[in-house]
Amino acid sequence: MRAGRRILLSALAAAAIGCDRSPAPAPLPAAATQPITAAPATAPARPAKAIFFIGDLPVDFPPAKIVFEPRDGDMRVVLLSDDPPAAARDRYMGNSFYFDLLLEKTTEADMDGAAVAFPESLGDGREDRDVTTTGLFVDNGRQRLSPAGAKISFEKNGPDWNVRVAGAFRLTDARSPDAPPQGVVVNAVLSPKAAVKD
Repeated sequence: MRAGRRILLSALAAAAIGCDRSPAPAPLPAAATQPITAAPATAPARPAKAIFFIGDLPVDFPPAKIVFEPRDGDMRVVLLSDDPPAAARDRYMGNSFYFDLLLEKTTEADMDGAAVAFPESLGDGREDRDVTTTGLFVDNGRQRLSPAGAKISFEKNGPDWNVRVAGAFRLTDARSPDAPPQGVVVNAVLSPKAAVKD
């Protein structure tokens, strides 16, 4: 496994929600980071990476993007990571996120101040592990954090958007299928690249 910042569940325990003494999933690694080199003056600026705080520890994700899609009087909003081409490979060890939301809004401008709250109770998190695509996916999806009481809010900032993700998530680990989910608190303020889909 590539070297990188590792999140140990012992550190996450301070932010755990309703934790118990059940066996915990394996440590939660962040994507490996590469040395930063100066880009040529003519190179286009790259979007900033997205940083999610899982407990108190920052975890790097690819840059965020958001797609607004008006749909029969509602607004479908997809907030996702702009994953590199390598993410399609089985041996990819990076992180990603994906939130597919539907709001009772009709235009992109209506989204300013809007918010989506996820229910707190999602069962034990195992019955829908393979069919739900919403959440944070660490180590190429080997570990998943599903919203369970979290909130996503949207704020217009000039021509750009600020999106806040905050609240409770449940951590499950595909490598420890018998371990119950662990409750953690996740926080992030994202500045995604926005697009409107007709």
